[in-house]
Amino acid sequence: MAVVETFTRPQAAMGHQHQRNAGGACAVSTPFISMGLIEIPEWMQPPLGGAQEITVYTLYSTITQYTVIRVDNFGLGLLLKSKQIKRMVSSYVGENAEFERQYLQGELEVELVPQGTLAEKVRAGGAGIPAFYTPTGYGTLIQQGGAPIKYNKDGSIAIASTPKEVKEFDGRQFVMENSITGDFALVKAWKADRAGNVIFSRRRLCTSVLGAPQGLCRVVSLTYVVWVEEIVDIGSFAPEDIHIPSIYVDRIIEGEKYEKKIERLTVKKAEDSTLKPKKESDLVRERIIRRAALEFKDGMYANLGIGIPMLASNFIKKDITVHLQSENGVLGLGPYPTKDEVDPDLINAAYVCSDSTSRIGGKHKILEQCNLPLTGKNCVDRIITEK
Repeated sequence: MAVVETFTRPQAAMGHQHQRNAGGACAVSTPFISMGLIEIPEWMQPPLGGAQEITVYTLYSTITQYTVIRVDNFGLGLLLKSKQIKRMVSSYVGENAEFERQYLQGELEVELVPQGTLAEKVRAGGAGIPAFYTPTGYGTLIQQGGAPIKYNKDGSIAIASTPKEVKEFDGRQFVMENSITGDFALVKAWKADRAGNVIFSRRRLCTSVLGAPQGLCRVVSLTYVVWVEEIVDIGSFAPEDIHIPSIYVDRIIEGEKYEKKIERLTVKKAEDSTLKPKKESDLVRERIIRRAALEFKDGMYANLGIGIPMLASNFIKKDITVHLQSENGVLGLGPYPTKDEVDPDLINAAYVCSDSTSRIGGKHKILEQCNLPLTGKNCVDRIITEK
């Protein structure tokens, strides 16, 4: 991994007038775990310069259709468009035509890693732990190997994932995962002082902490770059309000303009507005949702996935209290905001990718053997279906 220059102290830079400091190949970590765009460092190329064969480690919503297709000169889309990315290591790769084209044509390597595992890879790497064991992925291609990382132009597999070591602990099987180290960490925050102390705004704090910006600071031994909306004087922050101490930060960039886009704006409907299913598939979906909602118990904490699980929250009984958690870091998830309450710093993860993940096919979904790769083995306690 070749890096031309590193910095030992925070340096404040206005706009893009900061020195380019990367060349050759490098590994980049980014905390894109939000389903929105607010945490994406918008201008990737200046600090990375002409670096080629970049390996990108990122958790969630890596390159969404909005990031690249609708906003061409934005975030990782800049690096994808210029073909500076060699490999994407992520848990979710979004809905992007150019990303798909490069992958299927053998121009881009893609390594899929379970979300929690990838977060722990970052944290463990920063703590100096070279590897760890996790039950996630056992019995799947994650553990068995064979998942296509890179294709040849004729569609054959050029690079496949390799099998991983398995060890038994207390009667359970665990997969060994190697931790992550890298050259750069790129993070979007709210404010920084001239000493390099950083704070986040609202939900950006939650998602960025879960995405381990501090872990990224520790894992990236060379350069940690933070984009902020404002650089303030030293002493502007109370010590207890600082989220990332300056000791971890190498470069601060105050951007010239941040658009604060909302990828898909959804607001609360009027009280007299009711959503009536128009298709048979909608009726089937609602039957499953209403039955699933009966599983909620008073006082329960529930993590609801995108699609039907999230919609089940609409049918929680009025006489019980359920605390909903979103995987992007929201605890106590509530209803959609009104138009007056819309804030790009507060993004509800439920509506961003539900269009692609809540689709229901017409065939029976309980099979003797799945015809698609498994995402988990012996991990389901109850199945709810319309059949």
